[in-house]
Amino acid sequence: MSIYNQLYALTQEIEANLHRTEAAAAAAAEVAINRRIPGGAGAVTVSGRGTLVSVTIDPHGLTSTNGRALGAQIAQTIREAEVQARAQMNQALQNASAASDSARRETSD
Repeated sequence: MSIYNQLYALTQEIEANLHRTEAAAAAAAEVAINRRIPGGAGAVTVSGRGTLVSVTIDPHGLTSTNGRALGAQIAQTIREAEVQARAQMNQALQNASAASDSARRETSD
């Protein structure tokens, strides 16, 4: 195989890997993460990218929660949801990378 054909094949492989990774990232970004605020005070939702989408407060869950404690619970729940979103995004990208590695091995055999 000529060097030009090898370079072309490598370019095609890189492009396919890029498309696979972009698709995996887009799919992971579409998955919303919902977390309950401890004590039943409500819920938070973040996007798959970790961006805060909503905070919902359930008045029935506020029976024994003061404002400062509620704020701390909401902030902690948001942080946990953001961490979960990052973990899901990282896993999706690792899976795409593994698929790229697998495809590369199949074509080189």
